[in-house]
Amino acid sequence: MKLTQSHIIFRNSFLLYTSLNKAYLFFVLVFLCSSAFAQKEKKENEVINITSGFKPKIIPAGKIQFYASIPAKDTTPFSFSYQSTYQIGKSNLKSFIIKPLALVLDSSAGNGVELFSKLGYGNLQNPFAQLAFQSIQDNLSIVAWGDHISAKGKLADQQFSNSSLGFYLQNKLSSSQKVSLYGGYTFDAYRQYGYDHTSFSYSRKELQQQFKRAYTGISYYTLLGSKRKISVNPTLDFGLLSTNKTAQELSVSVSVPFTYALKSDLSFSAAPIFDIVGYRNGSGNSNTSTQILLPLKLNYTSANLKLSGGVVGVKSAQLNIAPLFDLSYRVNDSRFNLLASIRNDFLINSYQSLRTYNPFIVSPDSLSFGRKSTYSAGINWSNEFGFQTSFLVGFAKFTGLPLFINSGVSGKDLRVMLESSLTAIQLQSNVDYVLSEQFKFASKTNVYLFQSQQVYDKPYGFIPVELDLELNYKPMSNLAISLHSFIWKGATASTEPLLTKKLDNVADINLGVDYKLNKKWGFWIDLNNIANMHYQRWNQYQAYGFNFLAGVRYRFLKRSIN
Repeated sequence: MKLTQSHIIFRNSFLLYTSLNKAYLFFVLVFLCSSAFAQKEKKENEVINITSGFKPKIIPAGKIQFYASIPAKDTTPFSFSYQSTYQIGKSNLKSFIIKPLALVLDSSAGNGVELFSKLGYGNLQNPFAQLAFQSIQDNLSIVAWGDHISAKGKLADQQFSNSSLGFYLQNKLSSSQKVSLYGGYTFDAYRQYGYDHTSFSYSRKELQQQFKRAYTGISYYTLLGSKRKISVNPTLDFGLLSTNKTAQELSVSVSVPFTYALKSDLSFSAAPIFDIVGYRNGSGNSNTSTQILLPLKLNYTSANLKLSGGVVGVKSAQLNIAPLFDLSYRVNDSRFNLLASIRNDFLINSYQSLRTYNPFIVSPDSLSFGRKSTYSAGINWSNEFGFQTSFLVGFAKFTGLPLFINSGVSGKDLRVMLESSLTAIQLQSNVDYVLSEQFKFASKTNVYLFQSQQVYDKPYGFIPVELDLELNYKPMSNLAISLHSFIWKGATASTEPLLTKKLDNVADINLGVDYKLNKKWGFWIDLNNIANMHYQRWNQYQAYGFNFLAGVRYRFLKRSIN
């Protein structure tokens, strides 16, 4: 019998529902097992180091950072959590958006309730508004925020709008237990302006790219055992993405990282992760992607040596078992360290991750699985004056790597193309210098020397060289200056039928100044793309040139809680 479209959607919805029930039961079972082993709270205070990859990096007690979002996953080599660092050649270079630098509001550390607002306007007809509430007590922290920014460039249809609402709550149940809850909603709107407006004509509806996403999650952390040798951190995360072009995606992630301290210098860690993504593309075709990861590691730590090794089992499109290894050895009690690493990172190339990386894409026909294997070695050195540097050289292999080409007669649509195998020599360097709390400098360099590809001639849309420079200077207690520069080598671009071109190299320099007038009022200004470079991060999509944003900051409420 031939299945109708409604039957197909119903079948995939049922499969997703069944998988979600399994994930829910899995989470509940682990939570009950954790509770069964829980011991009574000790009288003495104990230090709890939370290293969950899903712990939101939103609010230190002393500051409010407004662009809060679902956090980057934990990549600490000796953390008990195992999270992927690989996300389709991840880059934070976004030529289609303006993010002001001066987004940090000062607040006094300690318990209290505060309400902040920030308003601004710029030369690209771009209003900017933010509002944030923060309440910090001994055992309970609550943060809520909302923000909006939009801009209209000089080119026809060159405009965007980003809005978000969110909250984060953390409750310390005892000296050995914490629970965190977070959630939010984002609305992002763009237009596909990257085409010749004299030769082609499209309606506004055809050009619009709108993404609506709701997300929520809960995380529980506890120490178990009479000597608190077991740490468990189950996390449940949901996300729902919808678009104006009928594509939809529902994602669920369940992780249960735990560590068991065998001895003071030896521990065993594992982090079962269950990911499921239900996807319906713009044509109405549906499919469900499921991935289960089970990394297992032994960790050893001494005065001069940190060693971690094990394997990760993966069940996605097929069953894989891959090695994991991390080594850091301090030479002769010096400040010089030898580093070595073997990483195998697996992920689902979800529509959410793809559109975050490139908002001008058309919805892919279906989702895919990606993998990055890296073998690297290097050095790390630091001194007593706040200077630290590291250098790594390695071999990287990508499978299921999304590439991007301009499709259609006008080229405005960027289509996702999968490269089944790409290899490269990878060079990484970090330099950090902290003179004091008033002066901080950091740089990150990432270089790929491509070696071979299986399907396509070039890694279309993949940036081969990136340099990220950041300088924060506070000459006075009420004045903060931030300098942020993105420098990169232009990617190779392609249009159908595979006409290749090389995009220009770029230096995008941004400066932010924030001045605190008094306890309530402050002023700020951001200068973006100071060199006024009309570069293209994505082929045919010219960036905004020089632009500025300026405005005021106001604290409505500040109340200390004893």
